[in-house]
Amino acid sequence: MTGNQIQADFEAAYSDRTPVFGYKPTALVRDLATRLPADASILDLGCGDGRNSLFLLESGFDVTGFDFSQSAIHNLVSEADSRGLTERLTAEVVDIRDIELSTEFDAVIAITVLENLAGTEQSNAVGTLLTACRLGGFAVIQCHSDRDPAIISGTGQDISAFAETVVGPMGANELLKPFLD
Repeated sequence: MTGNQIQADFEAAYSDRTPVFGYKPTALVRDLATRLPADASILDLGCGDGRNSLFLLESGFDVTGFDFSQSAIHNLVSEADSRGLTERLTAEVVDIRDIELSTEFDAVIAITVLENLAGTEQSNAVGTLLTACRLGGFAVIQCHSDRDPAIISGTGQDISAFAETVVGPMGANELLKPFLD
């Protein structure tokens, strides 16, 4: 599956329904929030329609959310606005493969993003994560495989609707490679 097809699949999902993955943040992000200083700035790569970004905003943090789906960003901004959270939110349509950052963040999160990239794109994205993370900051990465159960969406399906978008399932300890180079 090509990057453009994956983008089209996500765009269709985010334009068809909201929230795609619900508004409950992932356990990793809930834990991260307890470890950050009160004035932390966070980059949410592949933020979707905001399950983690909204939680982080409600926790008092400044959040920059990037996603390649225009509909996802629209949904995030709309929900943040309805909750009175837009003052600390920067949300932009950006493809993770094209990111160039000059800002450093206290935390960078990429939840179920890297598996939608091909091998070299994954390495480049991890490099982006690391360079965007302030010294002493946190880089939080969570990946799923093409056999990922649809636990988050609660649909009861055995396989997530996005399982077919997994183009680069990572092997054992593959995320460690950029740290060892």
